[in-house]
Amino acid sequence: MSGFKAGSKEGIVYFTFDRDINEKEFGEFLGLLTKLLDRKKPFSFVVDARILSTPPVSAGLALVSWMRKNKPRIPGIITASAIVLSSEKVISLIKWAFTKQKPVSPNLITADMEEAFKFSKKHLVEHLKLVKDIKELEEENKES
Repeated sequence: MSGFKAGSKEGIVYFTFDRDINEKEFGEFLGLLTKLLDRKKPFSFVVDARILSTPPVSAGLALVSWMRKNKPRIPGIITASAIVLSSEKVISLIKWAFTKQKPVSPNLITADMEEAFKFSKKHLVEHLKLVKDIKELEEENKES
């Protein structure tokens, strides 16, 4: 068992952690994000990590490494991310990681699930509308 569940709600990918996780399980979480990036289809995601109280020791470094490795691939694919947290230890770890590697796409750290979904949905909708507008402009240029 991986310690988290993945799903989709209103077009937003979400991950829900159901207990504290170990390093291997955190790696599985990052691996799933990598697979979503590999699809090359835009998405926003929410991580519900309110249950986490003690993150794996290597999680911060693993997150920074993953962000740096995937930085060139993220723009245009991950349109936004929101992390829902309650533990000060986990919040500190995430904030530390983000000082080492700033997120490429909009990110929100919050304690409110509704706020997280609204933020993620807003950015996904804005991205998809922009892509549609660009395609329409390209079509207009072809016709002229």
